[in-house]
Amino acid sequence: MTRAAAKPGAALLGVTHPHTSGRTRALIEKSIPILGAWDDGPVIEPFTKKFEIPERPLEAILDDRDVSIVMIHGKSHSMVPLASSALRAGKAVLVEKPGGKNLEDLETLVRVVEETNGICQVGYSYRFSPIAWASEKTEYTPDLAEIGNLHFFRREVESFVAAALGERPVEIPAAHARDILKLITACYESSTQGGQEVRLNDLLTKSL
Repeated sequence: MTRAAAKPGAALLGVTHPHTSGRTRALIEKSIPILGAWDDGPVIEPFTKKFEIPERPLEAILDDRDVSIVMIHGKSHSMVPLASSALRAGKAVLVEKPGGKNLEDLETLVRVVEETNGICQVGYSYRFSPIAWASEKTEYTPDLAEIGNLHFFRREVESFVAAALGERPVEIPAAHARDILKLITACYESSTQGGQEVRLNDLLTKSL
């Protein structure tokens, strides 16, 4: 009888991103060992205590051969430096969106991936994909305002409207609030124009 292969060890570099807790719970649910976490801010102490993860120095995590996977959940300006260091240390890397502070950052990350032949994935806001736009416009109607991926925002919009009606507190991430306002504005603008398409770029120039 062969013994099942040991699961790869994971570590967290940066814990300030709002998705950190959800990703950590997912690792725990899948019984993926989390071998350490690092952040240069004070949030690291309560975070590691809550999830019973060892707080470790950055270099200790990068040098640990048992750490195969590194998840980058820090602030935007630190994402690419941390991801680059992890890739050069031979780790597989997941970088949360936006992946860096600007386009130059992302281009740097691509170069490091190519240099190291490493594995790196960046969280993707797929609602901005032209493919998603086309499929959603087909699902609803070609005359509907072009506002991105409606399926992604369905639950957020429902929560937003319920909060506006006073039924319950708003339960959407603050980062999505502007997108949802654009969605509602686009629907309104389209309705005043007999259902004609309203382009997102046109709405971006208007104040809400």
